[in-house]
Amino acid sequence: MPRCSVAGCGRDARKRGMCQMHYRRWRNTGDPHAVRSKLQNLVGKKFERWTVVKRSSNHGPATYWHCQCSCGTMRNVAASSLVTGLSRSCGCLGSEVRTSFGVTHGASRRGKMTPEYCAWLAMKERCFNPLGKNYANYGGRGITVCIRWFNSFSTFLADMGPRPSPKHSLDRTNNDGDYRPDNCRWATKTTQARNSRNTRLVDLSDGAGPLPLAAQCERLNLNYRNIRSRIGRGLSPEEALRKPTRLPYIPFTRTGR
Repeated sequence: MPRCSVAGCGRDARKRGMCQMHYRRWRNTGDPHAVRSKLQNLVGKKFERWTVVKRSSNHGPATYWHCQCSCGTMRNVAASSLVTGLSRSCGCLGSEVRTSFGVTHGASRRGKMTPEYCAWLAMKERCFNPLGKNYANYGGRGITVCIRWFNSFSTFLADMGPRPSPKHSLDRTNNDGDYRPDNCRWATKTTQARNSRNTRLVDLSDGAGPLPLAAQCERLNLNYRNIRSRIGRGLSPEEALRKPTRLPYIPFTRTGR
């Protein structure tokens, strides 16, 4: 086997005509004759978020130091990684950078979208996607989204505020109007059903004004199903609401003379 090409070394050559020791020196410093300098004391020094606490046991030829990250994590870090900047933290720094990168409103992180963000996306889907299942009832009727909301979810959230409860969803006060701040609200399904285009309004001319049939029943303390049954038998909504309800049955009892 050939010998190391470095003068005075009689070891067997491994790589590039040098023994393992001289090859490692050449690889690290460019000079196979380089001798390791005296170990530098790094205790107390800061490297980005690392603070060196004490010397740790070596891992092979590498020198390690026991360090504390600014977040409190303790870890053994190679001296070369500290000096060259290869290691700057325990990983918290990279996590913070990745989290903040590209985040404009924080409503759609890691595939989890907030209800408000979903409502904003669905609003634009209904108005601008001809392939959407609800496009005919919205964009097909000429309903659109104001520029203020179309370009910015943050502006939409600032105008509408957070959804009051899971039972609320985005609703337009005027069904023929566009999505804009003065025409939208968070409403329950009941409120939206009474505000539908197909909802017939009933006016009893008693000062309450035109209201949906369900709202009139609530106002007059009437049973909605009974009123719907009357309408099904041929009465108009006004007649069904004005017709007096049947008195409850009171069984006849014979009294003594």
